[in-house]
Amino acid sequence: MNSVDLVISRFGGIRKTARALDMHASSVLRWKKSGTVPLHRWMAVLCAAKQHNVQLDLMDLAQQFGVALHATPASEPACNSETTNSTSSTGHVAVSPVIVEP
Repeated sequence: MNSVDLVISRFGGIRKTARALDMHASSVLRWKKSGTVPLHRWMAVLCAAKQHNVQLDLMDLAQQFGVALHATPASEPACNSETTNSTSSTGHVAVSPVIVEP
């Protein structure tokens, strides 16, 4: 299961995911077709998950890249309507990709 399928599954479907993120279902459907959650939407997805008691974290989203990530939260993410409905994120999480050799 890729990260998009995991996100959609945890929220309970495409429409419920879209509703939680205050966006059109067609946008979430595009994510599903592309197989990726756009990076600029990660903070909104994580905040929506927190607000709707959906178990989801940064590592769930990062699996789409096929690399191990070391994430260090700078602080608890500040989730508000601006974060969950924005097209960009200032980000409160520092992410460092680490390539893992098979």
